[in-house]
Amino acid sequence: MHLFQKKTIFGREIFVFDCGNWLYAWYSVGGGVEPIKIRKIINAEKLAELVGFFFGDGNTSKTVRNFRLTNCEASTLNYCVGILSNLGISKHFLKVQIIYSSNKEIENRVTNRCINYWSRILEIKKTQIVSVNRSKSKFESLKYGSARILFDSSVLVEILLHGVLKDIIDIVKKPKKKIERSILRGFVRGLAAAEGSVYLRGGVLSRVSLSFNQKTDDLEFYKKILTNLGLTYGKHKRNELYIYGAKNFIILNELDLFKMHKKRKQKFLMGYAKHKFL
Repeated sequence: MHLFQKKTIFGREIFVFDCGNWLYAWYSVGGGVEPIKIRKIINAEKLAELVGFFFGDGNTSKTVRNFRLTNCEASTLNYCVGILSNLGISKHFLKVQIIYSSNKEIENRVTNRCINYWSRILEIKKTQIVSVNRSKSKFESLKYGSARILFDSSVLVEILLHGVLKDIIDIVKKPKKKIERSILRGFVRGLAAAEGSVYLRGGVLSRVSLSFNQKTDDLEFYKKILTNLGLTYGKHKRNELYIYGAKNFIILNELDLFKMHKKRKQKFLMGYAKHKFL
């Protein structure tokens, strides 16, 4: 897996300087873009977790020019921020937008509640929260809304979205070496943090699912990577691919599928512990 590709998707050369423990990268456009500094030694499985979430999160359009992660689950966003920090991107450089679903205009008390919550949970300054935006909805769905973490770097987008992601997708389709299987596990954890669900019946684990975009070939891709993990998938309904059965649940538990999502992990473990065939 190559961390840096030679050119951007627009054909501009990406320059990389080796500075000991760090790599500096940028590309020339106009007056040049702000260079990014990344650690030379990176945990491949952690990077795959971040990229898997990035893929599942849906921000993979070619028009995206800043790095962004959106979710309502604080534990997932904190986990991703931790990976970014390990890459060398401090949380002090991050900005946050809050998206609040409501059927009416957002009151100041709601805005303050959301800002106070996310600044405390993400351990960032309130000044790093740049906006609280309303998403029109029939109901107020979440007390604190969702947070979109932004890092204004087109270089990081080129590296992760148009470089690393492409390499990782190729790897997880046909993992051979030990490190490649590690990358597969990380990628699926990230994907589950973005698109996974846990279903219980009478408090017992009944199935796990991964949601997919019906307008793409994601379904076949998901089937392939699940098979590579030794899992057998079940039927799919609308945009969800289901995973059933004790043997599969044992593999998912060993994988720590919901490592990046605290609430889903708790729900999975609670239902798993009560499964009578385990």
